[in-house]
Amino acid sequence: MYRQVHSGNKAGAAIVIMNKNIPVLSLEQFKTEYTVAVSIGTREQAIIVVSSYFKYSLPTNDFIEQLRPILDREVNTIVGADVNGHSTLWHSSESNERGRQVENLVEDYLLHIMNVEGTLNTYDRPGIGSSNIDVTLITRGMIGQVTNWSVTDATDSDHRVISFEAIMARPCPEPGNTRYRTDKADWAKMTAHLASHVGDIDERTVDSHANGLVMLLKAAADLSIPRTRTAGRSPGRQPWWSPELTALKKLLERSRRLGQRDNEPETYRAHRNRYLAEIRKAKMATWRALAGDLNVNPWGKAFRWAKRKGAPPSTVQGNLRRADGSYTESVEQTAELLLRAFVPDETNGGSFNHHGPLDDGVESPSASEVKASIWRIKPSKAPGLDGLTAKIVRKAWPVIETTLTRLYGAALRESYFPLSWRRANVIVIPKGGDKDPATTGAYRPISLLPVLGKALETFLIKKIENETSLNRIGEQHGFVQDKSTITAINTLYNWVHEAKSRHVMGTFLDITGAFDNVSWSPLLNQMVNIGASPSTTRMTESYLGNRWAQIKLESKMYEKKMERGCPQGSQLGPTLWKVAMSELLALPQESNVKIIAYADDIALLVGAARHDTVVARTESYLDKIKKWAVTYNLSFSPTKTQVMSIKGGVKPGYQVRFGTDEAAPRITAAGTVRYLGVILDPREGYWNHVESLAEKSKSLYSRLRTLASANGGISQLTSRTLYKGVFLPRVTYASEIWAPGVKLKKSIKKLGSMQRPPLLAMTAAYRTASTNCLSVVAGVLPLDLEVVKSALQKRLKRGEITLDQFKDHETEIFTEWQERYESTDKGEWTKTMIPSVRERYMLPMPLDHYTTQMLTGHGDFKSKLFKFKLVASPNCGCRGGSETVQHVLYRCPRTENYRKELIATMASEQEGWPPSNGAFLKTRKTYEALRKFARQSLKNRSDR
Repeated sequence: MYRQVHSGNKAGAAIVIMNKNIPVLSLEQFKTEYTVAVSIGTREQAIIVVSSYFKYSLPTNDFIEQLRPILDREVNTIVGADVNGHSTLWHSSESNERGRQVENLVEDYLLHIMNVEGTLNTYDRPGIGSSNIDVTLITRGMIGQVTNWSVTDATDSDHRVISFEAIMARPCPEPGNTRYRTDKADWAKMTAHLASHVGDIDERTVDSHANGLVMLLKAAADLSIPRTRTAGRSPGRQPWWSPELTALKKLLERSRRLGQRDNEPETYRAHRNRYLAEIRKAKMATWRALAGDLNVNPWGKAFRWAKRKGAPPSTVQGNLRRADGSYTESVEQTAELLLRAFVPDETNGGSFNHHGPLDDGVESPSASEVKASIWRIKPSKAPGLDGLTAKIVRKAWPVIETTLTRLYGAALRESYFPLSWRRANVIVIPKGGDKDPATTGAYRPISLLPVLGKALETFLIKKIENETSLNRIGEQHGFVQDKSTITAINTLYNWVHEAKSRHVMGTFLDITGAFDNVSWSPLLNQMVNIGASPSTTRMTESYLGNRWAQIKLESKMYEKKMERGCPQGSQLGPTLWKVAMSELLALPQESNVKIIAYADDIALLVGAARHDTVVARTESYLDKIKKWAVTYNLSFSPTKTQVMSIKGGVKPGYQVRFGTDEAAPRITAAGTVRYLGVILDPREGYWNHVESLAEKSKSLYSRLRTLASANGGISQLTSRTLYKGVFLPRVTYASEIWAPGVKLKKSIKKLGSMQRPPLLAMTAAYRTASTNCLSVVAGVLPLDLEVVKSALQKRLKRGEITLDQFKDHETEIFTEWQERYESTDKGEWTKTMIPSVRERYMLPMPLDHYTTQMLTGHGDFKSKLFKFKLVASPNCGCRGGSETVQHVLYRCPRTENYRKELIATMASEQEGWPPSNGAFLKTRKTYEALRKFARQSLKNRSDR
């Protein structure tokens, strides 16, 4: 796939890199709508390439000023610009004012113009004329290194193709990470190779044993599993390209060479139009295939496209801004800056001095325990640098069981973690949102570690948890069994409600890069303090020592030795963080102070009789928390820290110092805070949380509807799958916390608006149908009641209510739904078709576009269309009056034959005609008869 640099969908300039082995860095500080620049090559021999479009309707000087900062760098530079100006310098017949302004730029920087006299003009448009307005400029250092400049009429564009060659050092791409296609594996061949060579592994030391096992597994995998192609498609090959397009392209190129564009324009246009029509046809076919995949596999490519909001972002890494405001100028500098941010140097200077004799009684793990440690890792989880996935290790298990069990036993007895398993492949993932992409804070590092090492980490976790009371120290709710974000929020509210203090203030702290920055020496000392054995602390020290992280940018690998931090992506990292947090959570706390943690999210609750006392006490406790942070080389972000009066009714806007120091930063109290994914407010009304959900939820179904329009629609079954599997889990997260807030009328209305797009998708109904009847037709609860039911289900699962109590509450929910359904003056026809919401909820009713029209009364009926001025008359073509759903179902002579069949089916089920309310839903047979009638009567119309 091509790499590209541009400023967005409406960019006036772009650079496309077709060679995947060329290191490229986008120079973000120079990027505008009409100018982009990249640095190509290594730091020692970098070339800046610029693409610029001088838009004809804007002043030329605007674009010249965009180029000056680039040229001021005095780096070898090539500028390709459509200057929309004439000058004899680039061989125009005469100069104009726009051209003379560019001439000044050329003179100011002593630029060399590569345009050659006597070649084709760079611009040619039949009926308008031709000229030279596209200019190639190079700096003095590039003279002699840019050659063979030429213009060819190779495309159908008004601007002809400019080609040249630039000499630069050939990059030496490093081998990529190994990835295996396990779906194409020959497992029998792999296990046969393993069986014949497993006895050759050198087991004399832990390192030789680990290296030998990995080398054997890789050799077996190389023999039996094809590798994933990292290069992707060949350059120029789009997924929609076809042999027919290749033939048509050649025909068009031949027509152009024969001069038919000028001499036989009609013939040329015929070739061109046929070629373009085939491209559009091929693109649409590919788009339809993508949309169709959604109905076959709801979680496949189409869903991933919708989830990530369309096409993937630009594939070229941009340069980054340093703390001093300067920018990186090469790929090397960018990689170094990222590594310094993600793998920071140790500045604490502490030490760990608790070495003692190894424990004699360390038990070796059993084969079943080793197997369990591997099986807990998902088979499809991304592998480390060795490329070995959990699936490969699982398939190899019958052969390597004995040697792997001995290896883990030796590592645990010697308290030594294999050196080769301490190297992480760091993948940089953009955080998205409103993060500034020019800062390291806009990216999240994920460490991909060897599977065999991650499995060994689980035994170290067990040792720490068995030897210490780690999971029982303070209120740590992250990475602890039977605890979660919900228990953390519940603990917060329970403490506030039980507090006798008149005022309670919450401070919600944000640690800057918590997992990346924690120091190792105080962490190891704390392990000793909470009771970890010498063998456990020594193995943890071995695990952390001599650890490396490497990052790959533009086909080259960069690495840095780790000196602190809990490796993100590891099994052990969360446990090590809990060790660091345990010292803070174990601090003595007064009865009117509470610290609650979920991983690195810390909530400090302080109560007092007076507001000023709460503030002073909070500032005092913040000093203690800051002292703990200094010990572990951590820091807080005052700008991201939130303060709110949870109890006491104090209006937001007051300030709290981040500690007792007069110079400490001040935090302004807010009216709401986001804590663990829920927006909290003092009144516990959760209206702000509902508003936030509405904003987040409205985009997914709109993108899926884009796919629907390409392929006749997402099936109703697929829409229901997405509703239950994606939409509801997102909305009902922490429902047991904020469910009381859905009683507000505005919350009910807002949630109903959120639910409407998926309801339309599930029912294939017309947009004129009311939400009141759509939820009934779809057979799903109104969203506010869905939230209430979700909260009840979670309480039932935790044993907080009995099954009988749940059923009683569920009955109340359906009663409320029925009352709401009947009391609303919309959807009257639906009420006759589906009188009972609970019965409909229990029925597995397949829906389609035609049946939904019969159930809602909204659709291709002239009486409805006339109201929207879409037809001239509301009357039916049978001249029997207004064409309503009742008319089509009961009276229209044009549907008489279909009606007779429907009446016969109803009679066979002991239903008269006209049927009673809800009769069509009585049995499967009567409902299918209605569906058949709907399809026949609405599809087979002579006046449509």
